[in-house]
Amino acid sequence: MYTVENGKLETALNAALAATESEREKSAELSVGYDNILNEWTLIIRYNGDGERIRSLSNSFKELYGGYGIIKIKQERIRELSALSEVLYIEKPKRLFYENDIDITPTVIPTGIEDICISSLRSEDAGLYGEGILVAVIDSSVDFTHPAFLDSENRTRIIEIYDEDSETVLTEVEINNILQGENVSDGIRSKAVRFRDVSGHGTAVAGICCGNFADDKNNNIGMATKARILVIKLGTQQEKDFPRTTELMEAIDYAIKKAEQLNMPMVINLSFGNSYGSHDGTGLLETFIDAVATQGKTVIAIGSGNEGASGGHFEGDVTEGGEVEVELFIGIYESSIDVQLWKSYTDIFEIEVIGPSGASSGSINEEQQTGRFLIDGTQVMVYFGEPGPYSVYQEIFFDFTPVNEFLTEGAWTIKITGIEVENGRFDMWLPVSGGLNGYSGFANPTPDTSLTTPSATTKVISVGAYDSFTNSYADFSGRGYTRMTRQIKPDVVAPGVDILTANSGGGLIKRTGTSMAAPFVTGAAAILMEWGIIRGNDPYLYGEKVKAYLIRGAAPIPGIYQYPDPRVGWGRLCVRESLPD
Repeated sequence: MYTVENGKLETALNAALAATESEREKSAELSVGYDNILNEWTLIIRYNGDGERIRSLSNSFKELYGGYGIIKIKQERIRELSALSEVLYIEKPKRLFYENDIDITPTVIPTGIEDICISSLRSEDAGLYGEGILVAVIDSSVDFTHPAFLDSENRTRIIEIYDEDSETVLTEVEINNILQGENVSDGIRSKAVRFRDVSGHGTAVAGICCGNFADDKNNNIGMATKARILVIKLGTQQEKDFPRTTELMEAIDYAIKKAEQLNMPMVINLSFGNSYGSHDGTGLLETFIDAVATQGKTVIAIGSGNEGASGGHFEGDVTEGGEVEVELFIGIYESSIDVQLWKSYTDIFEIEVIGPSGASSGSINEEQQTGRFLIDGTQVMVYFGEPGPYSVYQEIFFDFTPVNEFLTEGAWTIKITGIEVENGRFDMWLPVSGGLNGYSGFANPTPDTSLTTPSATTKVISVGAYDSFTNSYADFSGRGYTRMTRQIKPDVVAPGVDILTANSGGGLIKRTGTSMAAPFVTGAAAILMEWGIIRGNDPYLYGEKVKAYLIRGAAPIPGIYQYPDPRVGWGRLCVRESLPD
């Protein structure tokens, strides 16, 4: 066990350092970012200055835009790192999850496009197809052989695929050589293998935002069918093959620099997230995205997640001297669970954890800071954090790990007692449903404030999902508003149910989720930017201005009468009405 416990370290990192080696190994959250063989952490830092002293402490240090960086550092040197005056804040990575479900494999043309008011923009006079715009798909890669990504001469529209794990690039020339069967050495063929889209998620996303599904590529069946495509395959070097927030930040940084190099306006699509954080846009990932969103002529679209109906969020209020009992059901074969409780720092709570048998931890408060309890064959760690430099809120972190192989299933209770209360509101989150077995959740969940991180980021377009077949809100879609700050999120919704799109390996596939809703907005942004920037109608149509245009053009959802609404924001995407007359 190694502790630092100061205000420069986020609560999850402090808790991870306070955990024993066994606790960390068994925890799905606390182990993320730590290499126990090398005794090395990969961390996110915010800093100022030239970074020279930071570099001297690290095994590697990658500088990102805006005073952010990714550092690899021995655990025993974290205390020295946090003591540097130029280091402002440190966080550990979090796992990312793709936000979609695969349904069936159909054989018809893609759906969703006919529902977003785009057909009138495809006349001979308008003909807006995202030409001159770079679309960055940061994901699981893209099947570059799929015909949806070829032009009328059967050449690729992908400028390159960058693989984070190997830090290598498959260039446009190499892709075209492979497609045409020309000048393809065994080395190139072998190299291309690492760029495969094994999950198919990135191919599906790219198909929606910029795939052309016409047999004759001079026709355009799709969204931004003439946009150029930059593909970044997220790194998954960890044992469980989950990309992390560190890889995401490096990928965004790479995309921004590539757009600058090419001098092209760019839309970035992010179709994944996690549930960690205060859901108010103040974590280092969100503030980094806010910073890079102002670089160049950039737009970033992010899915709001699929946690609206997952049972993973609970909102409560406690009075001074009062108690709230939060019931948490842990399902069968759950290997670990973490719970976050976020509250006002002015309020002082006592916590008690009660197992299915009635066994109790007894009361614990922030003066003890860390509590460890063996309850019903499950090890429970409770860690009281502190507010950080960028948030006035306090986190209490719970980590449940098994003594043997699995957690004890059944109804657990977290009792919260108000000792000194000024505000009283608190929020609790579980990991996203994709990281659980499907049976765990709060007994009385609150669907509001179920946005995933980083969709609560301010200077992005946060995209929820609606069912375009019934013209109704999709109940799985992550809902707003942001916690406490009440920022409007999602901004708009787009089709996200049974969407037909490109399948890795050829043909089409049907997918559901906000992962599939976000690229509709990505494609729409590329179309607006072509109209504004490339055609000279509005040279400043990027960033927040694109969001404003999309909000103004959004159409209502039947049955929802007041906007913005926490489920659908300002309404459903309508591209034509988002363009000025």
